[in-house]
Amino acid sequence: MYFSKGIKRAGVLAVLGVSMALVTACSGVAQADYDAVKQQLSTKEQELTATKQQVTSLQQQAKPAAPREPKRLEAKITVEMGETPSDMFFAGAGGVKGQAFRVPAGKTVGFHFVNKGQKLHEFMIGRTLAMEKGMPHGYQSNIFEKVTADVFAYPSGKLIEIGGAGFEEIELDPGADTWLRAKFPAEMKGEWEIGCFVQEPGQKGHYEQGMKAKLIIE
Repeated sequence: MYFSKGIKRAGVLAVLGVSMALVTACSGVAQADYDAVKQQLSTKEQELTATKQQVTSLQQQAKPAAPREPKRLEAKITVEMGETPSDMFFAGAGGVKGQAFRVPAGKTVGFHFVNKGQKLHEFMIGRTLAMEKGMPHGYQSNIFEKVTADVFAYPSGKLIEIGGAGFEEIELDPGADTWLRAKFPAEMKGEWEIGCFVQEPGQKGHYEQGMKAKLIIE
């Protein structure tokens, strides 16, 4: 803001300064010289206008992003994803690990998943582990195969909304976030689990390193 005003003020003074010198001296100069100075002044004004436009564009980019929370939510939770040298985790807002997430049945709930880590993570929500080659590979019962959700993603800062999506898992790159909007019927009340089943070569899977959390529909 200050930078923009400084440029604008300096530009106006420079233009006025040239104009005053031009008016004062025009009676003693040739027409060709007069025209040349006018052209220089016009060019300077164009340069200042372009600079102002660039600064305005930078200011707009620097403004905080508009709230990306979906509309019509009656309840919401934030689930952070991340890792430390010793474990991987889902955590509540503020990074509190090990908590159970609770959402009401019969109301429109917003899930905000945020990858705060340096690795790719995913999330699934379900019941009863599915095993493959002796390792956890997902859930036998997946909640979003039973209830669809609206998915809100923001690649390059622009909203992409997928309405009524059914899916097994969603992957998030480091620093990425997404919202889900869903309503769970009363018959789905009870305990579910959020899990990440990413496998990296030569390492234990993310789930085996602790990346799981309870989800309770009340």
